[in-house]
Amino acid sequence: MKTMNFKLGLASLLAAALLTSMNTKASDNNADKQKDKVEIKAIASLPVGKIDPVHDDKTNPEETDLWLYRVMNELETGDVKVELDKALNRNVIRCDFYQQKSWYGTYLCYRTKNQEMQRKVYRLTFKAKGTSGNNMKVIIVGNNGKECVITARKSESETPAGYKQINLKKDYTEYALDFDFSQKVKAPYPYPDGNGELGETSDETLTNFFIMFSPNSEFTKFVLDDVKLELKK
Repeated sequence: MKTMNFKLGLASLLAAALLTSMNTKASDNNADKQKDKVEIKAIASLPVGKIDPVHDDKTNPEETDLWLYRVMNELETGDVKVELDKALNRNVIRCDFYQQKSWYGTYLCYRTKNQEMQRKVYRLTFKAKGTSGNNMKVIIVGNNGKECVITARKSESETPAGYKQINLKKDYTEYALDFDFSQKVKAPYPYPDGNGELGETSDETLTNFFIMFSPNSEFTKFVLDDVKLELKK
């Protein structure tokens, strides 16, 4: 009887150990999946209404996972709101940018949740339309507001840049832009013409970050939908 109880006890211990191992692996896999895909609050889930402008989007580090409309001063005006697109049958963000002075002056952005990023290339995808022929800069900036993740390069000989530029069309167009989260510059413009040398990104700077959409010119209409950021396969 003692031998049988011992065997039953040993079997229970082995089963418990196996279950713990399986749970650990599942947890690790879930963690990897979280790093592969950045959680972005769906525009379709936002309530219809105006998004009020803010003058400083980086003073409250605890305020994350939100869409923001940033203006530098009263001269850089515009109007940003969430509205229903009847053709798509879901909410989108509509921006009317009246004036623009610089890439950091007026923009729409999303500040991510706190999360751990892999030092690899991520692909930003979204749908957009707007003033035909006008351009928008797409920039990913660390939470300190000073370091831009570089766009993915085909080779190290290619000059690093901290932004991608898109040309707007009157109808919705799907865009796919690649960013290298292992390196950064201190301004979006190509180094060495921009500010600061190429360097490695840090966990602190990428705890959360800003995905920015900044108009290149005045009187730009911009409609944004279905934004995703995922590890490039």
